[in-house]
Amino acid sequence: MEISNRNFLTFSHSASTLSEEKFTQFLKELKNYIKNISGMKLEENGKEYLKALFRSIGYENYKMEAVGNIDLAFFEEEKSPEIFFETKVTNSSEMISDTNFKKKSFAQICYYNHKYRTSSVKHSIITDFEKIYIFKTAEIEKVIKNLFFHKMRKDLKSDEIYKDILEDSDIFPELNFTKIDFSEISTSQIRELEKNIYTKDEELFEFKRKLTAIYKVLSPQNLLELNFGRDMNSLDEKFYKELLHIFGVEERIDSDGIQKILQKKKGNRENGSILELTFNENENLDFETAFELNIIWLNRILFLKLLEARLVFMHQDFQPFMNIETLADFRQLENLFFEIMAKEIPERKGGLEKFSKIPYMNSSLFEKKEIEKENFFIRDLDSNLEIEFAENSVLGSGKEKTLKYLFDFLNSYDFGSNKFSEVAPVDRTLIKSSVLGLIFEKVNGYKDGSHFTPSFITQKLAKDSLDVIPVLDSKIKILDPAVGSGHILVSVMNELMKKTVNLKNEFGKKREIRIENDEIFLSDEVQYISVDGKFPHEATRIQIEMFEAKKRIIEKNLFGVDINFKSVEIARLRLWVELLKWSYYDENGRFTTLPNLDINIKVGNSLVSQFDLKADLEEIGKEKIERLQKLGKEYFHKTGEEKKSVVAQIEEIESTFKTELAKDSKEKKSIRKLLNTFTAKHGNELVSDLSKKYGISESLFDENPKRGYKKDLKPITELHEKIEFLENLKGSFEWRFQFPDVLNSDGNFVGFDLIIANPPYIRQEKIKDLKPYLQKKYEIYNGTADIYTYFFELGLDLLSENGVLSFVTSNKWTRAKYGKDLRKMILEKTKIHRYDDFNGIKMFESATVDTSILSFSRSAVIELISEFQYCKHEMKIIEEMDGFGNMRKKKTYPSKCFDYKMSDLSEESFSFANEKELKIKKKIEKIGTPLKDWDIQINYGIKTGLNDAFIVDSAKKEEILNLCTSSEERTKTEAIFKKLLRGRDIKRYDYKWADLWLIYIPWDFKIDSFPTIKSHLNQFNDKLAKRPEVKSGRYNWYALSRYASDYFQEFEKEKIVWLELTDKNKFTIENKFYSLAGMFLLTGENLKYLLAFLNSKVIGWHFPFICNSSGVGTNQWKKVFVENLHIPKPTEKSERVLRALVEYILFAKENGKNEISELIESVIDVIVFGLYFEDSMKKADCYILDRLFEKLQPLGNFKDLETKREYLKAVENFFNKDSKIQRSLIFSYKLVDEVQIINGK
Repeated sequence: MEISNRNFLTFSHSASTLSEEKFTQFLKELKNYIKNISGMKLEENGKEYLKALFRSIGYENYKMEAVGNIDLAFFEEEKSPEIFFETKVTNSSEMISDTNFKKKSFAQICYYNHKYRTSSVKHSIITDFEKIYIFKTAEIEKVIKNLFFHKMRKDLKSDEIYKDILEDSDIFPELNFTKIDFSEISTSQIRELEKNIYTKDEELFEFKRKLTAIYKVLSPQNLLELNFGRDMNSLDEKFYKELLHIFGVEERIDSDGIQKILQKKKGNRENGSILELTFNENENLDFETAFELNIIWLNRILFLKLLEARLVFMHQDFQPFMNIETLADFRQLENLFFEIMAKEIPERKGGLEKFSKIPYMNSSLFEKKEIEKENFFIRDLDSNLEIEFAENSVLGSGKEKTLKYLFDFLNSYDFGSNKFSEVAPVDRTLIKSSVLGLIFEKVNGYKDGSHFTPSFITQKLAKDSLDVIPVLDSKIKILDPAVGSGHILVSVMNELMKKTVNLKNEFGKKREIRIENDEIFLSDEVQYISVDGKFPHEATRIQIEMFEAKKRIIEKNLFGVDINFKSVEIARLRLWVELLKWSYYDENGRFTTLPNLDINIKVGNSLVSQFDLKADLEEIGKEKIERLQKLGKEYFHKTGEEKKSVVAQIEEIESTFKTELAKDSKEKKSIRKLLNTFTAKHGNELVSDLSKKYGISESLFDENPKRGYKKDLKPITELHEKIEFLENLKGSFEWRFQFPDVLNSDGNFVGFDLIIANPPYIRQEKIKDLKPYLQKKYEIYNGTADIYTYFFELGLDLLSENGVLSFVTSNKWTRAKYGKDLRKMILEKTKIHRYDDFNGIKMFESATVDTSILSFSRSAVIELISEFQYCKHEMKIIEEMDGFGNMRKKKTYPSKCFDYKMSDLSEESFSFANEKELKIKKKIEKIGTPLKDWDIQINYGIKTGLNDAFIVDSAKKEEILNLCTSSEERTKTEAIFKKLLRGRDIKRYDYKWADLWLIYIPWDFKIDSFPTIKSHLNQFNDKLAKRPEVKSGRYNWYALSRYASDYFQEFEKEKIVWLELTDKNKFTIENKFYSLAGMFLLTGENLKYLLAFLNSKVIGWHFPFICNSSGVGTNQWKKVFVENLHIPKPTEKSERVLRALVEYILFAKENGKNEISELIESVIDVIVFGLYFEDSMKKADCYILDRLFEKLQPLGNFKDLETKREYLKAVENFFNKDSKIQRSLIFSYKLVDEVQIINGK
């Protein structure tokens, strides 16, 4: 028996385990199949046998029948086929072989794939029932695109087509295929295997491996390209939700609109949940403290499950210990934590023999934490309370004691113990370490703006970043300054392994390291698992090489910082788990211990430091610097008391650094100089306290302060406040010395070679307390900038010369006003390597941002002429009709990459386009004048603060007015109501009023003079009074939050209005409505002329280059972007023609003539094309402004309504019949390059 091309399977699928039930059923049907096809004569019989075999593999719910002239197809009910079969009888002359595809069967498969042209087909199979050849559709496409199908006559018969295909002998490229050969399968061997599917007989074991491989190759997961079980790195929702249930928490939206992990609501709480057991022990704990204790315990428990799985994988006779039989209560679980995992085997107490085979791991995970010491430990939880199983629990229904429920739940999943087992007694969902990383991150509640970075992003980040670095050696230093769960560092480690580790097999041949689903696989790893599950010598050698290589990378190359202590713990845990995957027993039977990661993954606020990177360490001495570096290397491998001793020495040296650096900081040197000058001039009386603090001797003269002392004192006071601010910073991280590996022998900071991160997404409103420091520290500071922007400047400062930075962030900084100084910094100090824009693709589950990846290197030489690669990634839904008459929708993610010059970027905005688009963009901006330079004003709509209170319909308005006690009161009250337009009411050149009114109440409004308005608003008093500005006394509870105090009169004028968030340009003009926040209004001159441009295709195309998107498929038509639209100044001709055309459209809309309106809009587009691209339009004979200037009349020339209607009809006829107009409407899109590109062709 032979299976060719096992790489046809994904590694994760290849390493998966079959349940005993599935494998037994497959053996039964395979045995019948082999018996039935032996000597079979009729092809139709073979099809039935084949169907029965495939049903045993998971196709029982699929239809299997002939479709047209296709022998057999598999498909779901009412859907198009997903597998094509071409069947032949055994020994048929039409059957292909490994070396000869010039057979009718292959021509038939090619023809079927061409004729039906459906993306539903994943594989095509040619079989004579003894041999099966499997081709991916992409392989068949290689042949089809080289054939003559595009000129094939419809009257050709199929046999003639097959003949023509085969006659073209040179068109077959080398094709990848998988072949399964059943000819040597013995039914007697199958019977032997059925007797004992867990056989240890070497020959029978190898036979079982081949049969399981056949099963996996033919399975729906493979042939139908289903997600194997699910996306291997996506969250297993069932596991996650039940885990939360056991811990007594749930995921829900908090009061700030953020999805977080919170205590279950009253009424849904279980007394036996871990959280409630924690509160039972101390009811005064707050949720944060209680849940932090729970997370510490959860981390330990999940790590132990992974360790248990690893030990079982390495020794099939190893007895699992994470069960209630071994750990009967929480006290015994704590013994495992602290008496077993935290102690080397010789140091363990007696009476714990049942744990004797569990190795010592040297992980700080099992050190007692301060929060436990301050409160209590897991042993104190009540082991006797019960908890109801979660709804749809993997265990069914019922209730159980908490610890037993937790163990039984975890043991219902596979944490990796079945790797390469081929067959296991039951199906268990695999929980990978990367999935646990996602769970850890979610359990953290997205605190501090961090979001789990999807695997495909971390892999891309890691690969693209390392590809830029010319030399990857063992000295490379890589930092993630917002390390989160450690996912990015894991991806970097895997990519470094792939690029730098040279593994060879026992024969000296290089063994390939591959990465799939963010996990490392070895190409021939499977053959090193022996029959009885024990590791042979060669497998152990590989384990050692892989473990040591990963440990070396973690020790020497990877560094991380995070403000969140829990995140740091998780990042360390992730790296330990990565080592655990390749852990081994040495020649003395000792299990590998884990290194101390505290030295490389640290807690601190990356953005905040007291000391400058160039602060002088000379006073400290070279000896102490070298000692610190040496201690860091020693600490990595120390255990027990030795580890504590090294920690104490490191802390002592770091304390010395802080003291010396604080004493000699540039701020203190400056203030001493200022104080000396001041005391010499004014005496010491006013600054005696400061003189003592900063070590200044008192003045020799008893001077009285002279005039002007206040001016001299001011800089001293300001500098003193800055020093105190720095000294009182919480959580600062001192880059100057806290990673001694990036200091050279003289103690100078040399920086990191690669800084890679997904910085936190925290809006500027949430970092008010940090802003004073950020303003002093960062050159790119802007009061409205989100926090991620400062990581760019920090990263640039921390890079070594020519070091590389790669960040995944929001793309708003490329165009937002707050990003101007950041853009300037990048243009002046870096060399960009690559920019990936994922505009419109939602990358993060809980963050609505448009994502981008920027990679640059620190460069002392400005190279604006240098090129970088710009890649635009999109998500499109394509509808297609296949050959079976079925309409299919398909998500595609097309990418376009092209070279871009830094000189084409501007600090005003980073707008990316290909060469042709860039040329058009520049032409538009050259011809037009920015709106900010026009005689216009753009303002925001009104912010009510509570729409329910201030927005009413006509019925409610009348109800309020009817309560007035006099006509005078009614008149003045009615004046308070303003007609209101919402964003959703705005259409292109039109609007639909929703019968809504705004109760317009400015801050100085005298509410007592309007009793009915006051009565209405009193219903909402509680909510209105909670607004922060009301609490601070800025305005009264009944007033609008923002009432357009400086421009409210503009609402009464003719104005252009539009919605901020929309996918297309939709502007209209009106003169009687107020509008809300989320809308804008434009007043001034030439409004109808401007409206024509604002609604044009040119502006619709140009705007995305200069604006930010919302992250949900719309653009932000904000003032800051709209005022940068470039529109040509009007001439007599252009102003008169466009104003007239806009008036025609507005009149047509008012009179329900939408078809005429669309025609006029098309004419406007052609005129606008001509105004921007005059030469090209004239060359194509599509320039029509002059023609229209001669013919059109303003509507104002016609007095009565009927005459206007008749004239509009005449205009329509003219546009439809005039050859010049018609030519321009058609051929401008065919002959003018600029128009074609703008139109997306």
